[in-house]
Amino acid sequence: MNAVELKCMILFVSVLSSVRCDYTVSIYPEILKIGKITHFDHGRWNGKNGLDTPASIPHVKEVGATAARWLNRDLAGGLFQKAPENPNKKGYPDPKYFQAHQNEICTKYLDNVNGYQHPEVVMEVKGLNWPHWLDTSAHHGFFPNNIDAAAEFVFLLIDAVNKGTNGKPPQFFEVINEPDAQGKNTNWTTYVKFHLAVAQKIKAKYPNMKIGGPTLTGASSHFDRYDFRIWKRVAEFLDMALTHLDFFSFHSYTNMDVTGGSHHFHRNSEAKIFGLLDLVESYSHKKKGTQFNVIVSEFGLGPLTGIDVQKPSTFLDWAYIYQHNSQIFTFLQRRDVMRKVVAFLLTYTELKGQASINYSILDKNHNERDIAQAFKFWKNFHKTMTYLRVDSQFHNAERKIVPHVLVDQRNGSLSILLHNNDQKPNHVTLHFDKGWFHPTSGKSTCEYLNAQKKPTLDTDTPVHVTNSMVTVPAEASCYFQFHTTHNFAHAPTVTQNTYYSPDMVVPIHNTVVDVEVNVPPVGNIDFVRLRVSVSFSMKSPHQKLKTVVVNTHTLTSFYSLHTHNGPDEDTVWNVFEYNVPNNMLQQHNNDVKLSFSEAGGYLSTVAVIVGSH
Repeated sequence: MNAVELKCMILFVSVLSSVRCDYTVSIYPEILKIGKITHFDHGRWNGKNGLDTPASIPHVKEVGATAARWLNRDLAGGLFQKAPENPNKKGYPDPKYFQAHQNEICTKYLDNVNGYQHPEVVMEVKGLNWPHWLDTSAHHGFFPNNIDAAAEFVFLLIDAVNKGTNGKPPQFFEVINEPDAQGKNTNWTTYVKFHLAVAQKIKAKYPNMKIGGPTLTGASSHFDRYDFRIWKRVAEFLDMALTHLDFFSFHSYTNMDVTGGSHHFHRNSEAKIFGLLDLVESYSHKKKGTQFNVIVSEFGLGPLTGIDVQKPSTFLDWAYIYQHNSQIFTFLQRRDVMRKVVAFLLTYTELKGQASINYSILDKNHNERDIAQAFKFWKNFHKTMTYLRVDSQFHNAERKIVPHVLVDQRNGSLSILLHNNDQKPNHVTLHFDKGWFHPTSGKSTCEYLNAQKKPTLDTDTPVHVTNSMVTVPAEASCYFQFHTTHNFAHAPTVTQNTYYSPDMVVPIHNTVVDVEVNVPPVGNIDFVRLRVSVSFSMKSPHQKLKTVVVNTHTLTSFYSLHTHNGPDEDTVWNVFEYNVPNNMLQQHNNDVKLSFSEAGGYLSTVAVIVGSH
């Protein structure tokens, strides 16, 4: 039993029986640098979909959100559909048409650039509507036969945007939105070639524009299904993208089923997001020896069952808020590769009646709806705040509490962020390594579902801490703020890097799988973790990862990332993080041997995470 577990046990015995230690997080007086990131960057996490009118911009800013995705410019006003054919190049659009409309194209975008003071924006096109003179017969009328001509439309749009904004276009461009949804009309290889053609045309004139894709819908929910069939298609895309594009993008939606007085989230989870990201990054390291940036351009609550979406529901408002915050807590853990995320929450829309008002931040009169709490929770975190190293408890079970810690060195404000994935409250012991801080009183801000089934954001509530224990309500996001006089001016910086095994999506043909992970010399090691991602069939409910051996040493302490499955899912994607004693790690080749209770399924990825200074 380690010191943290012993402390938890002592508390369990000595404190009143109604108060128990459910989880322990360990906080160190060390700056944590993941990749190149040491500070909180509000602009990477507070984006929402859709541009705004000048009248609504002040109200959106007030809740802490920013317009971060320019949608459907090819559809607006029938821009692509009305484009005439180039009289000098049959089958291609006329450049003069786009030049003539460039001011009209850019007006609303420039309103947002000025209103939000140059926010980071992701632009996309839908790629569904094309002019009558363009042959789309091979794709049932949904996509041009001539890929180069289709790419020319996109290039001329981007060219018009550059000229119409005096060289200040959106920083990021997604080539086409959710092409996988059109799989019955256009094959995947066509979309891969389209991405390449668009990227080559744009970068020939605008080499600094960041271009990416494939903007997959619901990718994390089904990458491992059907023997990783979808992942194999994505690998085909990455073979092109790692050379010609700047980022990988996908959409991350979680389903919810409501039955009676209970609810169940499924399809997407912390574990599945990690599983997807590790596949992309493993492949990138294998092919190019470097990481590949990721943008999640839509995320949040997805398909619903058991609830009438055309009726106003404060419970449904909470579910949108909960999924927003839950996924932000997940994305923050991967901040080295997560270049930007954009919530699928809109300022106001009644396009689908109440169903779309449900994910609107404001009502039609610019009054805040409860949904605004999703952004208000994060409003007071800024670039002046530095990440501190924090560890979760290796308790050989699923981790329910996700922690982050930030400190503002200007004023000694210490913020401990805790997200509870559990459907019950949890008591969390804050273990400050070597007693560097002893909190007694502070403030808490929590977003949770109250007894009346209404989302509630309690802000700056006084909190008195006994035995370093705080309580996080069921399915809640909280941050606890304290004042510390600790001097961080000379605090050590621990740099966290991840090293991936080149062995990916390995079938578990027998009960033992052996892989290697190359770790270069890393200096003074502060911690080592092993992250293992596995996909099992739901037809084998008793299959388990039994033992993990690193360089002949058996690992004994782990936690698994939060996951949940629905009744129609046929696989379970688990991610385990093992604590590895520092002296077990070897320079260069590290042998990892994994033993399973039975054959079947796949070892998805293996990664070694090293913190050093």
